[in-house]
Amino acid sequence: MDPIPYPLATPGGDTAPVALLCIGMMLALSAYNLSIFAGSRDRSYLWYSLSIACSTVVWCSYFGLQSALLGYHKPAGHLAGLAELAACLFALLFTRDFLDLAGKLPALDRLYAWTTALVACTMGLFPFVQ
Repeated sequence: MDPIPYPLATPGGDTAPVALLCIGMMLALSAYNLSIFAGSRDRSYLWYSLSIACSTVVWCSYFGLQSALLGYHKPAGHLAGLAELAACLFALLFTRDFLDLAGKLPALDRLYAWTTALVACTMGLFPFVQ
């Protein structure tokens, strides 16, 4: 699986340095928010950190870095799909917690709760669908 060509590339046309830079920044952002969570115990930082970490896994899969990092050359469709669902789940949890939807907009909070449950159920069924 060839990596997707992106307009951000080095003069030689290689996208790997740009991809590694972006993925490194995403990992740093995730680690930073995880360290803030460790100090403050505010769950919104944990949900955001996990969402960014799952998005990083998706990016690695789309750039084709799984073969370089993990040593296998198969497309990581299952891993990318599960990571996308997990990123969506953690993003929903982050939004609910960060915006305090239960206290400010209970109707929207119920919608987010149902959507979160739907994504969680989809994650549970994901291995059987593929």
